[in-house]
Amino acid sequence: MAKKKYENFTSECGVAVFPHLTKADTKFKEEGEYHVKLRLQRGAPGVDEFLEQINAKFEENYVDQCKRAREDNKKKPKKCTDLPFADVENDEGEETSEVDVKFKLPALIKGKPTKVKFFDAKGKVIENPQPIYGGSELKINFYYWGWNYSKTGAGVTLRLRGVQIIKLVTATGASNNPDDYGFGEEDGYEAPEADDTPFKVEDNEEDTGDDDEF
Repeated sequence: MAKKKYENFTSECGVAVFPHLTKADTKFKEEGEYHVKLRLQRGAPGVDEFLEQINAKFEENYVDQCKRAREDNKKKPKKCTDLPFADVENDEGEETSEVDVKFKLPALIKGKPTKVKFFDAKGKVIENPQPIYGGSELKINFYYWGWNYSKTGAGVTLRLRGVQIIKLVTATGASNNPDDYGFGEEDGYEAPEADDTPFKVEDNEEDTGDDDEF
């Protein structure tokens, strides 16, 4: 089977909520899953357009799954009721102007381990990233994975591929941003660079072998 090429997209910068990015979460899936919610502000540059794009891909997948059903003389699929984003509510249960966008990646695809790539704010590869905690500011590179399951219907997943760390919050809650400590640029010691590879994520050509793919 020829490999299908998936177009890459990159989110706007947002705040990480419950991230599991450097280590797969095995609480609900034995094989593990990498995932993160990215909290974005409606009305901020590019955010509303991004949400519109997700809606459009969601509808596009549903139309495609209906077409497949007709061609295979199968029952028209249901439309999944859950989008990969949700409005954030305050403590009183009222919707705010923020939205959480969900990205995830199975730790295993067709029995092979997957890997999330990490980059710093300058676009350089991070070979051994520190644990990323909630409150970190990130941009997410991903592709749309369309699916159709009998129980849930047809929908899309934002399958993450790469993470650019704009501001890191570590296990202690400390930031790696020198501005937060009042540090500026001075002449003196410079830490060695781990890797000078520029920020670039190639299009994904991996075929997972799912007949119900987007």
